[in-house]
Amino acid sequence: MNKAVLPVSLNLAAWITLAIAVGVPLFALPVLPDEIPRHYDFAGNVDAMGSKWVILTLPGISLFVYGLISAFQRGAPHFAQMNTQLGRPAPNIDQLRLLLQAIKACTMAVFAILGGRTISIALEHPDLVPHWAVWILVALIIAIPLASAMLTKNPASDSSTPTPA
Repeated sequence: MNKAVLPVSLNLAAWITLAIAVGVPLFALPVLPDEIPRHYDFAGNVDAMGSKWVILTLPGISLFVYGLISAFQRGAPHFAQMNTQLGRPAPNIDQLRLLLQAIKACTMAVFAILGGRTISIALEHPDLVPHWAVWILVALIIAIPLASAMLTKNPASDSSTPTPA
C-alpha cells in the first residue's frame, strides 16, 4: 500500500466512525424509550438502565477523545524534541502520528458500536450489533501499539543481535 494512502485512509475512517458515533445517537433520541441500557458487563449483558438522555454522553465522550488524540498528534514534534533534550532517542514522528491515527480510528469505532448496541437493545433488536464487535476493536486498540513497538524496535540496542566480525 502506498505510504501516503494509509494516513488518509485512517483519517477518513476516524471521521466516518466519529460521525456515526455522534450522529446515530442524536438521530435516534426521539424514538428511544424513556429507559435505555447505560452499562454492560463483560459478557455484553445490560447491568444498568438509565434515562434515554444518557445516550448523549457517548457523542460527548467521543468528541472529547477525538480532540485529545488529535492534540497528541499535533504535539508529536514537541514530544520528539523533549526526548532529544532528555538524551533519549527521538521517535519517528510520522510513525507516531500514524499510530495515533490508527488508535483514533479504532477508538471512534468502539464508540460507534457502543452507541449502536445501546440503541439496538433499547429498540428491542439486541442482535443487530453483537457485543463481541466491541471486544475485537478493543483488542485492536491494544494490538496496534504493541505491534508498532515490536516492528520499530531498534536493532542496535538489541543485545541478542550479533555484531559483525
